[in-house]
Amino acid sequence: MWRSYYALLTKESGRHNAPLDTDAPFYVLIESLGNDQAETAQRFEQAITSAFEKELLSDAVVANSDTQRDRLWAIREDIEGLSELIAPRFVFDISLPIVDMHTYVNELEVSVREIWPDAKVVVFGHLGDGNLHVSISTGDSNEETRIKIEGLVYKPLQEIGGSISAEHGIGLKKKDHLSISRNHGEIALMMRLKEAMDPKGLLNRGKVLPNKN
Repeated sequence: MWRSYYALLTKESGRHNAPLDTDAPFYVLIESLGNDQAETAQRFEQAITSAFEKELLSDAVVANSDTQRDRLWAIREDIEGLSELIAPRFVFDISLPIVDMHTYVNELEVSVREIWPDAKVVVFGHLGDGNLHVSISTGDSNEETRIKIEGLVYKPLQEIGGSISAEHGIGLKKKDHLSISRNHGEIALMMRLKEAMDPKGLLNRGKVLPNKN
């Protein structure tokens, strides 16, 4: 969770108690499972201690019960709360190399606020697989704004080898931007596979390939 997400869902909105201060740039939820609960807990705390010694962490909180665990995850999973707090919003599901995430998000925030100074850019995701969920609220949801926002989010991904869709597919909304993360040869191969498996064009009509009569 970027600070934008964590602070919004805790201190700024009061929806959840903040287990840690809200001035850090990132907040990571780490969960460990094992056959021996006591041994797993000990090894987990050793890992946290080692991370502190290597200055990988500035602060941490460890859940000592299922209730405490659930409260931590509730912050991360409160998508309904996020929707209510910054509606209307444009949402994106992108992926990119982990090493590029910090720069990408910082530059996105700058480019968005150059056009909409009061806009909110809220970011969270799945760090391990390079998947970020980006929510942007400018105060309106008209078509012109949507097109500008999509350009700001998607275009930088091409240079760093990112994808316009991490887990939610292309569909109709992302169709026009597919060439950002897939080259001509890859798109042609997708079309050939579609033709081979669905020669009559009956399945998922009009999403990536044209409709067939």
